[in-house]
Amino acid sequence: MSLRRQLIHSGTFAWAALLVASAPAMAQPTYRLATVNDGPSHVVTINPFFLLAGWVAADYEQRVNPTLSLGGAFNYQEFGDDRYTDFDFKGRLYATEHGLRGFSIGMSVGVSSIRITDNSFICDFTPECPLTKKTVTSPSLGVELNYQWLLGSNRHTAVAIGFGGKRYLASKETLRGSNTVIPTFRLGLGYAF
Repeated sequence: MSLRRQLIHSGTFAWAALLVASAPAMAQPTYRLATVNDGPSHVVTINPFFLLAGWVAADYEQRVNPTLSLGGAFNYQEFGDDRYTDFDFKGRLYATEHGLRGFSIGMSVGVSSIRITDNSFICDFTPECPLTKKTVTSPSLGVELNYQWLLGSNRHTAVAIGFGGKRYLASKETLRGSNTVIPTFRLGLGYAF
């Protein structure tokens, strides 16, 4: 065998040995799916900006499995003379299978108390014709899209954003003076444990 061939075989063998030796270092890291015990399993959030306006928006959820969480929400808002108080049961489906983290699609079922101005009659708003308030209790259904982060080395700080819509199931005649479908949004800061 010529010297040239020996050098080529030796070089090929050296390259092959180098590749085999470095294979573990070049291997891609393995990713695992979240399990029920992967990080915090409860999150409580509030909207801090609503608190400044005298409103309340609080949310609680518990991871059931890597793709599903169940929880509830309480909301209280006033717009002029109208007041909305909502209690909702929520379920969220986490598409990334990292329960409580990432993108989720949610649905809610709840009960709402709505105090509205009754404009079911013609009134010129003079002192002889005062505004009439009425309170309506209505079941409600909602849909939402959310993204939630659990921050820090122990993932105890929660930040959530989202938007959606809610439909009040009372009749239009009962809710006269108020919308039966309203947009919703979520901006939450909280604690995961």
